[in-house]
Amino acid sequence: AIASQQDLEINLELLNSGQSVDGRIEMKILDQSGHLVEILSQADARLAYGLEQFEYIWNAGVLFAGEYQVWSGLYDDLGQLLAEQPQPFSILPDRSAILTLTTDHTSYGANEPVLLEIDLQNSGANDILSNLQLNTVITDISGQELFTDNQPVSQLLPGMSGRFSVFWNTSQHAPGDFNVVTELWLENEVLQSDTGSFKIYPVSRVTGDLGVEPQAAVYGLDFKLPFSAANSGNQAA
Repeated sequence: AIASQQDLEINLELLNSGQSVDGRIEMKILDQSGHLVEILSQADARLAYGLEQFEYIWNAGVLFAGEYQVWSGLYDDLGQLLAEQPQPFSILPDRSAILTLTTDHTSYGANEPVLLEIDLQNSGANDILSNLQLNTVITDISGQELFTDNQPVSQLLPGMSGRFSVFWNTSQHAPGDFNVVTELWLENEVLQSDTGSFKIYPVSRVTGDLGVEPQAAVYGLDFKLPFSAANSGNQAA
C-alpha cells in the first residue's frame, strides 16, 4: 500500500523460453472496477531468449484512496495478447483536518451571549471525510461541565472548509476562568481538536421597584410604600 503523493516502484519481469519475439508491452493502472486510470507504457519490444526486466515509477498524486491494480500485458506484432499479469495495490486514505476554535470576546459579564466559532477544513488530499461529529464542551476552572454541543458534519471533500457556530449564555455563573474544548470525531476516534478559554468578570446589577398603596392617598390616613429589589448579576451586591 502507498499513500497519496507517494511513488510506486513497478518491476516487470518477462521470461522468454523460446525464440525471440517482436511485440508490444503495455502497462496501465486500473481501478477496482477495471476502469482505466492511467496508461503507463505502450512500448514496442523485442524479447530475446531469457529474462528481460523493466522498471517503472508511478506517483499516486491525489488519486482517491481505494483498491487499484497494475495491469501488464504482452502483445505480439499482430496485436494478439500473449501474456498478462495483474498486480493489486492499495492507496491509503489521507485523513487529516485543520480545526480552529475562537471566541467572539475574551471576557463576558453576567447574562451575556458567548459565540464560539469553529473553522474546519479537510486538509487531506485523497479522501472524503464523511459522518463527522463536532463535540464542544465548556467547563469551569474545576473541570465541571457546564455546557455541551454536538453537531453532525455530513461530509467534507478534500480541501473543503466550513464554519460552525456554537452559542451559550453566561447566565449567572460565578466569575472566573472557563475552558472550551472542541473535538472532531470520525469513526469513534478523535481526528482533530482545539481548545480555548475566556473569563466571566464580576457584575452586580441591582434593579428595584417602588410603589404606593393605595395609589390615591387620603390626607391623614396611612399609606404604604412597597419596595422590591433584584440582583441579576453574578455576585452579591
